[in-house]
Amino acid sequence: MGKNKKKKGKSRPSQTRASAWELNLPESSDPESLIIWWTARVTDGFSPLGAEENLAQCRRHVSSPEQKNTLEALHQLISAPLSAPHPLVDAPAVPLAALVDEAGGRIFISGADGSGLSCLEIDSGRKIWHADSGLFRRVTGMALSGATLFVCDRWTKRLTALSADDGSEIWSTGEAVYGEKLAEPSDMALIEKGSRSEIWVCDREKHRIFSYSPDGTPLGRIGWRGMLTEETIKRFTKPASEPDLIHFEFPQSLSVETDIDGKSTVFVWDSWNRRVLCLDT
Repeated sequence: MGKNKKKKGKSRPSQTRASAWELNLPESSDPESLIIWWTARVTDGFSPLGAEENLAQCRRHVSSPEQKNTLEALHQLISAPLSAPHPLVDAPAVPLAALVDEAGGRIFISGADGSGLSCLEIDSGRKIWHADSGLFRRVTGMALSGATLFVCDRWTKRLTALSADDGSEIWSTGEAVYGEKLAEPSDMALIEKGSRSEIWVCDREKHRIFSYSPDGTPLGRIGWRGMLTEETIKRFTKPASEPDLIHFEFPQSLSVETDIDGKSTVFVWDSWNRRVLCLDT
């Protein structure tokens, strides 16, 4: 009996990390369950490596165009297989957010453990500069414009502009319009409006999006706290002279992309309303 146990103990370490992870995945022959499982993980903000093989197996069993489209969408959210990682030597122990600067050959990564913000070489993974936890505690959003890196920090409640080359601070603010202050900035994006730019900051606790000029001057705000049902009711009951109100309930993130009509659009994940809003810039 003791010998058998010993043999089993020896066989375990030979498992790769990828195969051990796959043991917890649903059967690839059941695409419906697999799609639901991965969608839930991605919705929770967890995009695991190593899913590529699992999704590839599932493609052999899809039975409808809808399933195929969903699988392809999930595939776009999953990066390289876990079996072929690209190590970043000086990356934070627990990465939170990242921004890749392909032209500059660098990547900016923040730590979820309060370890600050790092700029690393893409090819070697080695550190170019590091801003410690005295300045940044939980950077959740970043945007790059030329040699300026804009970041929002959820714990210090600030929007900051840095030199992308050496990490030195250019300006920093926690102020917003009408005397408000940032409370829980969870994401940000750089919006191009013709010849000028704006920084949009998604504030989860304030249930709003605040806008700033590139020099940190507060410009305006979008949204009001409320559920989707309230927004719908008010759209039909308000006086015609009043503008439509957009309601957010803990908006989590935003991204600037080109919509199907070719226009620049801001997509907002309105988490507690369980929807994505498309906003004209």
